[in-house]
Amino acid sequence: MKTLAYEMTMEEGAEDLCILRLESAPNDNNRRAFTIVEMLVGMAVLVVMVTFLITMLGHSSRAWVLGERRVYTDQNGRAIFDLMARDLSPAIADKRYQFVVMPGSALASKNADIVPNSSAVFFMSPIGDNGEACAVGYFLTANNPKKSYRLNRLFLKPGDLGFPTFESYVATDFNDMSSKAVWVDKIPASAFTVTGNSTSTTILSEGVIGLWASANDARGNPVPVASTKAKEVTALDFSSAARFAMASQGAFADGSTFRYLAGSTLQANKLPSSLTIGLALIDPRSLQHVAAVTTPALPDTTSDGGIDLSLTVRNYETAARNDELGQVRIFAQTMPLSGGIP
Repeated sequence: MKTLAYEMTMEEGAEDLCILRLESAPNDNNRRAFTIVEMLVGMAVLVVMVTFLITMLGHSSRAWVLGERRVYTDQNGRAIFDLMARDLSPAIADKRYQFVVMPGSALASKNADIVPNSSAVFFMSPIGDNGEACAVGYFLTANNPKKSYRLNRLFLKPGDLGFPTFESYVATDFNDMSSKAVWVDKIPASAFTVTGNSTSTTILSEGVIGLWASANDARGNPVPVASTKAKEVTALDFSSAARFAMASQGAFADGSTFRYLAGSTLQANKLPSSLTIGLALIDPRSLQHVAAVTTPALPDTTSDGGIDLSLTVRNYETAARNDELGQVRIFAQTMPLSGGIP
């Protein structure tokens, strides 16, 4: 259909005559359309832009997920350290109840699932409802169905089944306090297992896959591992009942700040000045996608025979990365003990 364009003109010599001319508008069919090449170029540009947007969205989504996992792991680590610090800070030690750090292998008779190369810490602390001393312990166990590990906390109040009372000791126990944790040995094996009938041991976290502990002297140096430096200690990394001396200021004549003494001296019955805890954590989502977590190796030691916690956690982090465990987070914190030597 054509449209009409009207044009009014005045012819020369015909001032009063108006002539109407009709002209047809341009035909729509004569307009130039896009060529196939132009359409293909436009589609290619559109595909590139869409691909770029999808890629950016994917990166943003992955960054968001990784951020959420990191926040969860960090919060988990802080919560664990907060609880440990509350338990450890008022810890006590005497001839009956030692403060001990030991490898998990020393607890094999209590629970076969305890990870042998990880650390375990046991002590008494006045954290009961009325300030009574309670038995506290931290140790790592295998979660066999998930091929992973979990952090456990043992907690016994006086009167709880299995709490080691003074009446349960015999005379020979006091002659063997430095070679093993007698009061820990007196706790029945059932208390070390998480069951529906027992609340002695609870699971703190399913995401802890590494636990290491190092006792420190008053100068902040790692205490030499007792089982390698103290003749009377056979299976413990540290025992408050061992025979030792700790420099409170400066150092001894030989430059050392801690030394084990001969067996004829009295037992120290003293706490370390502080305890450094190392944790390796993994978030639940990453844990679901791994066949098995990296097994902790024996802790590395310093030239003086103490546990080199910094090197130990770095080596584990490298091993976990090589095993493609995902986002493994390493935490370490030194916790002062109020009853330790200043």
